[in-house]
Amino acid sequence: MATLNSDGVEIMHSIAGWSAWCLVVLLALYFWARMGIDFYTQYPPRYSDSLCALSLTLFCTWFLIISDWDKLHMLWLAPLPLAALAAPKFAVRAFSMRGPGRLWARLAAQKIDLDMTR
Repeated sequence: MATLNSDGVEIMHSIAGWSAWCLVVLLALYFWARMGIDFYTQYPPRYSDSLCALSLTLFCTWFLIISDWDKLHMLWLAPLPLAALAAPKFAVRAFSMRGPGRLWARLAAQKIDLDMTR
């Protein structure tokens, strides 16, 4: 059974970290390209694209400048702007008192069904 020495583990960790960094750079470039296309076609800029492009660019620069930070943390930090954009939309749909997304009414109906089966 072959074991990796500490140099091999450090190399693999470095490769994984730089791969995560490159992935976030590609995501940032994607959102910057979307903003460029919107500008070129004179479509009004989207707040979501601007927020994602800016935050991902800042993540990339911070993790590049501060070399002590582990680049693998970018794997859980990069989806945060996307989650921040999706959360208000989900909350409005889930907790509205009208429309098909009446979460509270569905939960109350399930509770009543559970209470009646006892």
